[in-house]
Amino acid sequence: MRVFVTGASGHIGLPVVRDLVAAGHRVVGLARSDASADKVSSAGAEALRTTLDDLEGLRAAAAAADGVIHLAFKHDLALVKGDFAGALQADLRAVEAMGEALVGTNKPFVNTTGTALLAHSIRGRAATEDDEAQEGGNPRVASERLSAAFASRGVRATVMRLSPTVHSSLDLHGFIPMLIAAARKNGFAAYVGEGTTRWPAVHTLDAAHLYRLALEKAPKTAPNVQFTDAKGTRYALDAFRGRYVLLNLWATWCGPCVNELPSLARLSRFAPGVRVMAIDTADLATVDAAGFLKEHNAGNLAAYRDSDKVMMKTFGAYALPMTVLIDPQGKVIAKAAGPADWGSPEAVAYFKRITGT
Repeated sequence: MRVFVTGASGHIGLPVVRDLVAAGHRVVGLARSDASADKVSSAGAEALRTTLDDLEGLRAAAAAADGVIHLAFKHDLALVKGDFAGALQADLRAVEAMGEALVGTNKPFVNTTGTALLAHSIRGRAATEDDEAQEGGNPRVASERLSAAFASRGVRATVMRLSPTVHSSLDLHGFIPMLIAAARKNGFAAYVGEGTTRWPAVHTLDAAHLYRLALEKAPKTAPNVQFTDAKGTRYALDAFRGRYVLLNLWATWCGPCVNELPSLARLSRFAPGVRVMAIDTADLATVDAAGFLKEHNAGNLAAYRDSDKVMMKTFGAYALPMTVLIDPQGKVIAKAAGPADWGSPEAVAYFKRITGT
């Protein structure tokens, strides 16, 4: 892939560039100075001498790429000059420019925010990747919302929430150097209250590798395949957009599939925010799928059939059962091969959380 990377000479960006190049990708890295351009070139990438304020340049670079990773942020404007609002607006303009260039292309776009933006949104428990940040807290929430909007317009958008500490010998200005400097100056390492505050941390090289994986494995839009119900009425998968859909491909002759059916029925009953669809792939059209579901304690599930095996081929279901989770924008966000306890308290809680029900 030809990948455009902003912030390519930074303490995270440069390892990202190196990881991409080592994996065989061709990289164009944004560099706002000659020194930065030299760093990018030394990593095996092509340096693009411009800045985040060059919106036309950003659009052109994004349009010419097969994917974009956005790491740049005006830290000097935010932290040195104290204009955090100005840095945020510059970031939003850059995200909008690159995102608009990718609309309708189904290309991946990896944006960057931080886990700290969840501090004002999640109380009383540890936040996870499934939690959405709320307005009124960290102002970088707007960047995540903008990415999500592009995800519904034909962009395979992903947001990387970096931890407050991305640590390594390359980190010269982050939280860890600041904490070390404060401890050396004061003669002790301080903590707040009882020291129970927790925040995540990640090594720079691990973060760099994760950026590459996010680019390569960005969620793809589920194909608009067709299937039928028990009466033979045809449906298209796109008709179910707007909510989470859990597709379960099964067959009456598949023992693990049959054993799994009651748990799918429990999930459908207790987490109504997700549409659970059991798709029968049995070869024999004479099988009464609806009756079979009822007989096996899954009568609350609608009976659907993949009689021509299109869904099996589309989702690569070489073994059954196969379960596919699709988000409201129609993106495949997870696949699971083999049976699972979908009706467990943990599974129900997860689906209630992501669907907000």
